[in-house]
Amino acid sequence: MRNLKVLIVDDEARSRRVLESYLNDYCPKVQIVGAVGNVDDAVKAIHQLEPELVFLDIEMPGQNGFALLEYFKKPDFMLIFVTAYQEYALKAFRSSAVDYLLKPLEISELIEAVEKATQLYSLKNNATKLNTLRSNLNGEQITHRLALPTSDGYVFIAISDIICLEANGSYTNVFLANKDKSLLISKKMYVLDEMMAHPYLFKPHRSYLINMEHVQQYVRKEGGYIVMSNQMEIPLTQSRRNEFMEAVKKRN
Repeated sequence: MRNLKVLIVDDEARSRRVLESYLNDYCPKVQIVGAVGNVDDAVKAIHQLEPELVFLDIEMPGQNGFALLEYFKKPDFMLIFVTAYQEYALKAFRSSAVDYLLKPLEISELIEAVEKATQLYSLKNNATKLNTLRSNLNGEQITHRLALPTSDGYVFIAISDIICLEANGSYTNVFLANKDKSLLISKKMYVLDEMMAHPYLFKPHRSYLINMEHVQQYVRKEGGYIVMSNQMEIPLTQSRRNEFMEAVKKRN
């Protein structure tokens, strides 16, 4: 596969130079085709240069980085957010953008993000992911599919197929309907928890995230636990009991 065409969008000239240097030195699978300092110039550059991957700052004069998504009804490029502001790491970003990088950039994280983009590009799913991101930001619809990172790349899973997630050190076990074995995800569960701001999902315990659609039974004895559709018994902490009962009412 040929190198990905990259556009950098950042209002700080120094940040643009640093990112260009890192990409040139450490990411041989990309080709930088442009670097601009605001959304208006980014829109023009995207139309003219047709990049496949855009590194996008968020806090910029005039329109912030999110506004870029409104100019493309069917975007055919991927996004990696690059920002100095951690508070923008909202739940939709890691499920719908390729990645979210904080300044100052860590070279290892940049390399990993570019590798993700390369793999995703080969799957030809860029427009779907960006449309999902735009809908999440606008609150227009519920995300029904997730892109989950594995050691080999990404798998795309419907929320309805997820029974529960179980923390496993630096990894996460994902238990799926009609699957005998769990799927091992190469991210800690708290990262995936951020990704999945979904009304069907509930966290009964720090080590678990469950799909309320797959809850079969709540047992009060032995401190209280939840029985899932695959017969897994999930502990329910006392502090989360009332919230769980409210979640049950909403699903009924």
